[in-house]
Amino acid sequence: MSTESIDRTKVFARVTDTIFAVLMSLSFVQYHWLIAPPELSLRLYMLLLAYILVVFSRIGFHLSIGKKAYQNNRRFLVDFLILYAYFLLLTAPGFDEDSVRNVSLMLWSLALIFSGYLLWDYLKMQEHKEKFTRGISISILCLVSSVITIVVYNYIPFEFTVPNILGNSGRDLVFVFVSFGNIFLFWIPKMKLLLGKT
Repeated sequence: MSTESIDRTKVFARVTDTIFAVLMSLSFVQYHWLIAPPELSLRLYMLLLAYILVVFSRIGFHLSIGKKAYQNNRRFLVDFLILYAYFLLLTAPGFDEDSVRNVSLMLWSLALIFSGYLLWDYLKMQEHKEKFTRGISISILCLVSSVITIVVYNYIPFEFTVPNILGNSGRDLVFVFVSFGNIFLFWIPKMKLLLGKT
């Protein structure tokens, strides 16, 4: 890696880490009523999903740029798209007890995040003149899975997706847990790749 790309990477990482820290700090302030003391609810599960995804993302981001520094500004621009999608994801549970939780926004945010991950991986592949990588395959799989989840949630009638005994909150909870599956489907193999365990 050239000195220029290492310096660029350090600056870009500092900027994205600062924005990330602000997003997380604001969410702790906004969700103080939900986090301490924790109350098991759909909102808490949605928030945990967001925190797990965002934290794994930062770890993966630093592992990735440590191996493949930025060669230009394109991935840095995608970082802003991903950070904006994190913001949307963090707002989906609703900032107070009276606000409406928005599972559909959560699902769309996840699709936007996985689209950003795919674009970021593709640009990294181009920058470093690599062939099609397993990381891109993982991103494609999770993006497709997210889109299917959105279609099922928004367009398939309720009675065909979850038994009526669960009600609307139960249906939403099922889709939150399906989304947890998408996150782990993405990050478990991705971390293995980044840590060189495959």
